[in-house]
Amino acid sequence: MLLLPFKIDQVRMALPLEKVLRVEAMVETLPLPRPVPNVAGGMIHGGRFVAIYGLRGKLGYDPRPSEADDCIVLAKARDEVVGIVVDEVAAVIEVPAADVSRYGLERDGETIAGAAVIDDDILLITDLDRFLSDEERLELDAVRREFAQ
Repeated sequence: MLLLPFKIDQVRMALPLEKVLRVEAMVETLPLPRPVPNVAGGMIHGGRFVAIYGLRGKLGYDPRPSEADDCIVLAKARDEVVGIVVDEVAAVIEVPAADVSRYGLERDGETIAGAAVIDDDILLITDLDRFLSDEERLELDAVRREFAQ
């Protein structure tokens, strides 16, 4: 399994590489016309609105202003492109599927899909498909429609 590792504060996480589209330098994110839980803002990419997920809040950290050396990882979540702001990105790694512990959480709103031990440290594997609850997804769809007008 190929993974793109990244850090948020001191938490090491990763996305499956097949979900990653690209890593962008930090840009100023657009404010939302109204708050959507777990969505930090948005950006325009390829002429379309891209939601920036608030992964920091999902992990229990307080939001903080973005810093110049932060990155935005653009990735596929369900049938859309989303972004997450991360503190740093590392080189792609390969982890044998047998070394990945899968979590049995199948609820929307659950962010962690599994974990692996890499260099004596835990790497949490993120599932962006389930990041938002159904209610949050509906609220975000309404915001997208507002940006499209």
